Amino acid sequence: MTIEPTTQPPEHDPFAPPPPRPKEVVRASATELLPEWNGRRIAGICLFFTAITSMLDLGLAIQMGDSPSPRAAMPIVFDLIIGGSLVLQQDRFLGWALARAALGGVVWSVIHAAQGNYCAIPLQLMASGALIGLLAGEAPRGRIIASLVVFGLFLLTYGGLVVLALLFGA
Repeated sequence: MTIEPTTQPPEHDPFAPPPPRPKEVVRASATELLPEWNGRRIAGICLFFTAITSMLDLGLAIQMGDSPSPRAAMPIVFDLIIGGSLVLQQDRFLGWALARAALGGVVWSVIHAAQGNYCAIPLQLMASGALIGLLAGEAPRGRIIASLVVFGLFLLTYGGLVVLALLFGA
């Protein structure tokens, strides 16, 4: 008869460092593009970009010899306030943001059409549609991506038109 040695678990060393913790993986939910970045917060960043495009519009108008009204700066102020609120994840101005996007798509498109500025209508609809896509409800990841693609196309097209206006002074 053979006696097999039994293995005892090693005694706990009270001075040993604690075992390493497994790294926690933070994952984005189905309504976030990245962790903590939902459609509303991303819409706030987009509103910052629309404020920049509005500033460029004012600058181009002044360069072309127009004298815009001081009221022309109001959309810039609204976009910065509402965008900042959304980036900080405060939904206090969410209704204003949705109204701004929806009315912006309709009212500004009508204004552009009345002025014969037909090139600006699709740009306005792209920006407004992308914002509505990001702001309405809890946007799923697919809608966030689609809205960002549309908004990116808006920015690229707008940027191209600004470059053409600067080059040819139209």
